[in-house]
Amino acid sequence: VVFRSPSDLSPSSGDRLRRFFGEIATAEAIGGVTRAWEPGDLWETDSAARLARELDLALVVDPMAENPRGGSAPRPVDELDRDQPAYLRLRGIGRARNGFREFELEELAEILQEFQQAWVVFANQDSNRDAKTLSKLLAAS
Repeated sequence: VVFRSPSDLSPSSGDRLRRFFGEIATAEAIGGVTRAWEPGDLWETDSAARLARELDLALVVDPMAENPRGGSAPRPVDELDRDQPAYLRLRGIGRARNGFREFELEELAEILQEFQQAWVVFANQDSNRDAKTLSKLLAAS
């Protein structure tokens, strides 16, 4: 189950999230399935990743997104624990019509091989084609 935070929910709301996931949206309350959390844009990936680990949530990140701080700062996907489930949502910003290029999907396949368990969601118009290409790349590796 994916929980998306409202865009105005800031890191100072950590206690509200702890209460929500600890009392209302517990794993038991939703049938024991994996819970994934997509924080809003106000969250730094490292603080969101810490909270997700604390609350036993898979953190939703775009694996192709660059760190907004730029430079040599790690990408959001680089800050995820490879032993924890990952939920990777490719937004396709700038690619809504054309989808992802082969080399980008090859990079994604390399990223996925590092995780014990991961879900991938393509949020672009060519999502079906991109998912099939990614599947072939993973099967070949």
